[in-house]
Amino acid sequence: MKRLKWLIYLLSFFMTINFTTPVFASFCQLEHGLNSAQITSLFAVYSLSVFLLEIPTGVLGDKIGENNSLIIGAALTAIAMFLFINGTTVLLYIGEFILGVGSTFFSGPFDSIIYKYCKDTKNNLDFDDIVSKSYSLQWIALCFSFLGCFVILKNGELAYVFWFTFIANIILLFIVSLLPRIRTDGINNNVNDIVKKYFFEIVSNRQLLIICLLNICFSIVLVTGYQILQTYLLNSSIAEKYNGLLYFIAAIFASSGAYFFKKLKRIFKSEKILISICLILLSFCMFGLGITSAVLLIFIFVCVYRLVWGITSPMFSSLVNQNINDDSFRNTAFSIISLGCNFGSSALLFLFSIINMRAKLEYITLGILCTVLFVGCIVFKQIYNTKA
Repeated sequence: MKRLKWLIYLLSFFMTINFTTPVFASFCQLEHGLNSAQITSLFAVYSLSVFLLEIPTGVLGDKIGENNSLIIGAALTAIAMFLFINGTTVLLYIGEFILGVGSTFFSGPFDSIIYKYCKDTKNNLDFDDIVSKSYSLQWIALCFSFLGCFVILKNGELAYVFWFTFIANIILLFIVSLLPRIRTDGINNNVNDIVKKYFFEIVSNRQLLIICLLNICFSIVLVTGYQILQTYLLNSSIAEKYNGLLYFIAAIFASSGAYFFKKLKRIFKSEKILISICLILLSFCMFGLGITSAVLLIFIFVCVYRLVWGITSPMFSSLVNQNINDDSFRNTAFSIISLGCNFGSSALLFLFSIINMRAKLEYITLGILCTVLFVGCIVFKQIYNTKA
């Protein structure tokens, strides 16, 4: 079904478009007079809403279905953007909270609905092909957002980027409403039943447990590394001239990684080998960023790091989906993984701030974590094979 395939691709693209990302802090400062501490507290509201509601919205998604979850997420995102445009400082905080809630309605249902469409033989869709191209389009949308923000600001006011993002959200809402409806298996299950089913499956299905833990660990390193990149670049020669160029090129590498995931899977014939290679590359990049000060090497390490991110996103989506046998808690599974990532990343960042660690040492620490994870995977594999 070509129409369904294009709807999935459009969903992936418009779900990621956000022209406000590069200038949101400037907007809060210039248009609303917020200082650095207030802007930080604004971001904290977003993180808090995601942390508190990641699992509840995932469980709700299993109960009401992926289609309804995506519609709610798109609607909340559009409302948040409207509040940013016309709101007072108080409404900025409300909008940021709503934006966080909206994002939680996307995290599980997006992967889940793609898998269910591909699982239906009538649609004649290959999951690995669709998910790799979908994640690739998300990275392309990120590049488009950066370029779009530059063009909009060159010819208009700061508020225009929010209006264009609001329009993109309305288009997203329209796209979601056109998606074929998925039958909801969890409609007759209460919240406790859905959560119990997931944890029972985790306990009884060792492979799913390992994949979820690996997904969380990978995500913690990837997200934490990205969050400390701005601080790292402030102390480098890149910050003044090449910051935007670095982010743009790195996003292209991430898009390429997601696009070629299926081909890489076919080449290595095993996700286990691909996971090991990604861990080695990630360790190499983290240690490299912690040691070097050369502009060219920083470009290389950041681009390879984003390439790994691009590869692992569709890879873990595929692995998790394939190892879940019951559709009634599929959204909940992804929400718990996302919660684990957010919690772990926040804990690491908090620890780094308490110790007052330099950005380079933070990257070296992440490199050590990657190495420990790689060695742990090898040891566990040997123990598992011996027992088998």
